[in-house]
Amino acid sequence: MAEVVPGVVWLRTRHSANAYLVFDGEGQAVLIDPGSYSGGPDLIRALEGLGQRPDRLVGILLTHAHPDHAGAAALVQEWSGAPVYAHPAEFPALGPGAGFGRFRVPRPRRLVSLDDGDAVPGCELMVGVHTPGHSPGHLAFFMPDRKLVFLGDLLLHVDGRLARPIGLFGRSGTIHLASLKRVRALGAEGALFGHGSPILTGFSDRLDQFLANLRPEPEWLRILRNIPALIRFGLRP
Repeated sequence: MAEVVPGVVWLRTRHSANAYLVFDGEGQAVLIDPGSYSGGPDLIRALEGLGQRPDRLVGILLTHAHPDHAGAAALVQEWSGAPVYAHPAEFPALGPGAGFGRFRVPRPRRLVSLDDGDAVPGCELMVGVHTPGHSPGHLAFFMPDRKLVFLGDLLLHVDGRLARPIGLFGRSGTIHLASLKRVRALGAEGALFGHGSPILTGFSDRLDQFLANLRPEPEWLRILRNIPALIRFGLRP
């Protein structure tokens, strides 16, 4: 874990997914993407090790419902009592029995809709930005005053390069590209990813270069080329 910018703590969860604890300056915090169900107890211990009191966690934010990002939401909610916020298009994937084995996703008891342009309750300087493509209700979270965006799985940052997510979960290339262009219009200079290390300066320029060099290719070829990344990101048996 590390404080990557003042008030934002980066926590690496199991299966290489990142979680972020964002403080509001008054002792309250929101947690973005708590990670997999099996890693939930470790994450809670990490939060306690940071001195985070359960009653001061005021929200659990989900960029999307894939189990490596959302599986621990119900566990962290049970610990803290905080509501879980997600785009309503992700609600069906957060239902009882979703996922399997170590990727179980127990449904949070307090699941609250957060739509495009909504301010995050308890962290009003952060807004949700609907960025579908990797999943229908994928959200990025943007802090305009800091020009900082939390991207979830809209983009990966792998070995120093930007990459699209592998389309194992129904990603639509056209919709995904539109979401990338929407993020570019935000003018963010710092980006924090669901997988990979943060980019803290110059993100807009990096995204410009990525978009300029983006070429279509068959999804099967991308999966084949990215098998090492799939293994690293925990999609192995």
